[in-house]
Amino acid sequence: MDVSVLINLERFSRIPRTRKEICEYLGLTSVTYAIQSRVLPLVETGQIKMSIPEKPKSPKQLFYSE
Repeated sequence: MDVSVLINLERFSRIPRTRKEICEYLGLTSVTYAIQSRVLPLVETGQIKMSIPEKPKSPKQLFYSE
């Protein structure tokens, strides 16, 4: 994955974003693919956080960075 994409995604996520918003920002059509391939690796490293970490599949889940 391109490092500039990761940096831009982290900046984009300074405002809490939905799965769909992130998917559209990345120019991808599959929300599942966007989250699994781009967002979850950043969540695992702590660069992006989940608004409801105890319910990762919640439809109300938002992703954000600090």
